[in-house]
Amino acid sequence: KRPVFHSEDDFKFSLAQLFYSESESVRLEVPQKINLTYRSSKKKHNSILKYFDIVIFRNGKKIPVELKYKTKKHKGSDAYKDENLDELFSLKDQGARTEGLFSFRKDIYRIEKFLESNNDSDEGYVVILTNDDNYRKAQKENTIAFNYSFHNGATIEGRDFGWNYNGEKKNHWTTKGDKNMRLDLNGSYKIKWEKYENDPNAPDFYFLIIQVKNKFK
Repeated sequence: KRPVFHSEDDFKFSLAQLFYSESESVRLEVPQKINLTYRSSKKKHNSILKYFDIVIFRNGKKIPVELKYKTKKHKGSDAYKDENLDELFSLKDQGARTEGLFSFRKDIYRIEKFLESNNDSDEGYVVILTNDDNYRKAQKENTIAFNYSFHNGATIEGRDFGWNYNGEKKNHWTTKGDKNMRLDLNGSYKIKWEKYENDPNAPDFYFLIIQVKNKFK
């Protein structure tokens, strides 16, 4: 098992190789049509093509998988060396955590929308792997991403309460484009972070897996 990954693409390819080694049929970056609803206009787009990171084909059914790989610097340094692989990994402080919180819910929403229109599919998954503790901590009530927190022990509820504006929201970046999507979900999801067991000298990574089931079958 790889202790660290260079990037989200590296994580994606490594996971796809794992599925393939277990005799799964796998494709990367698979385009699928799903319906998206925007908060301001409430306009429905019935033919939007979106790409899933991985799609597993099992017994004639599609299992979409969305991945997130979020990093911060390792112990104040830019690099971690894997002695077994003799490979150097540069971990960057990616930042943009507010958008990352929103995007995680958006991934759940997208998979739910895919399952709505694909009765031959039973489930999908959203996976995040990170060494950034901020994703596992509860957001403060006065922060804009408070309603998108997925800290350990929380529950992602079906209703999307939106961005937590404190004051003027005109021209705020969250009112633009897909950041203004209304992400009401069909289900609710209990959050349980788990430790990613790897090289003891490597950064401490944690992962969260959300299973999205087809409620329309």
